[in-house]
Amino acid sequence: MYTQLIQSPVKCTQAIKTVSRSGLLLLLLVCAVSVQAMPPYRVTVKNNSGLNRIEELVILKRAFLQKKIKELSTKNFVLIKHHGQPLVVQYDDLNNDGIWDEAVFLYTFKPFETVNFAVVVSDKPAAIKAVVKAHVRHKHKLNDNSFGENVITDTMPYNNQPTDFTRQKLPPYLTEGPAWENDKVGFRKYFDVRNANDLWGKTTDKMVMDFVGANPDSVYHHLSWWGMDILKVGRSLGAGAIALRIPLKDRKKDTLLRLGNNTRKIIYHSLADGPVRAMFTITYSDCNVAAGIEPVTVVEKISIWGGQYFYKNEVEIKNAPNGAELVTGIPDFYNCSVDVVQKKSFALLYSFGRQSEHNDTLTLAVMAPSKNFIKVNKAQEEYSDISNAYLFHQSMESGIPVTYSFFSLWQLTDKHFTDKQKVRIFLEQQADLMQSPLSIK
Repeated sequence: MYTQLIQSPVKCTQAIKTVSRSGLLLLLLVCAVSVQAMPPYRVTVKNNSGLNRIEELVILKRAFLQKKIKELSTKNFVLIKHHGQPLVVQYDDLNNDGIWDEAVFLYTFKPFETVNFAVVVSDKPAAIKAVVKAHVRHKHKLNDNSFGENVITDTMPYNNQPTDFTRQKLPPYLTEGPAWENDKVGFRKYFDVRNANDLWGKTTDKMVMDFVGANPDSVYHHLSWWGMDILKVGRSLGAGAIALRIPLKDRKKDTLLRLGNNTRKIIYHSLADGPVRAMFTITYSDCNVAAGIEPVTVVEKISIWGGQYFYKNEVEIKNAPNGAELVTGIPDFYNCSVDVVQKKSFALLYSFGRQSEHNDTLTLAVMAPSKNFIKVNKAQEEYSDISNAYLFHQSMESGIPVTYSFFSLWQLTDKHFTDKQKVRIFLEQQADLMQSPLSIK
């Protein structure tokens, strides 16, 4: 997947959306053609952790850059260099106004390392070759049983039911809904009333979600050169999907609500599509919680970037009832060890054992800042259609985002994930990195 030269900076933002989201060509604007005649500016980034940060995501917000660079206009881009070499930079327009909001790139930092990056304003971006490390896609089935182009926005039919594969070989959406991946792992969401997340184990660093599932004769539940579907989902939330727990006066009623049912509109929207980072939102508009309680609207913003074994979810609720809790979790189908780690800065739920559909070792984990963490319990303890799951509860309030990260560590992706002690150390190191963010000046 390579970039294309764009001659006109005015048309550049639209070209980025069109080309990169096709999954065929991705634009990397490295601005080597026309650089404004001014000295380079400097951005200083510090690793505040005593650990290596492998392919860390660096986010430079437009507002931050404009304070530093008065000459930066809405038509400009920035070239990021280190020791004179340009880095792969992705420009994301997150509010869909035609102007990029964040410039993002990956960089590996040594413990406590401080790195100075040169920033040069450019008005005529050039193109370079790039390795695509993150991708999101959502495709509809066509009349000829092929799948169409990647769609940017889509609204799920009301109370859309799961595909009956005894009657049809292919679902209405490629692999039943949106899929997102990086060079380590992949995920998909059931775009129907189940609203669960499934998991792809990958044995390649290439992007594969555009063709996996397109041919019914190639079964993704069997190991292939790229990997396979490795998670049993059942009636659990799968790989970190969300539910709400709402306290009700009548405790005999269902208080654990799977998002996806009895919701006026469920809308998918792609925000960014590689090569560095992929991001999308799912909006659950006017979800009917219970009689006598005002409907709520929930937005989850999922992002994934190169080099990592997790995706990040940022969830916001409107009209939150008192005591509302965000619930996610991990499946519980096999005899695996399950541990909960709670420290001052983070909370972690993880399972380890032979729980992949390939009958080998898989670790599943949910990690979040401790400030919102409430508890972990088993789904069977609550009356709900959600079962066979360990549930991770977080407090939430209207308009205040709640975040968590979901990890998948499969032994065929990395042989070190067969050792429980090494897995525990890895997860705790990831928690340390998340709680010691980069300093950017």
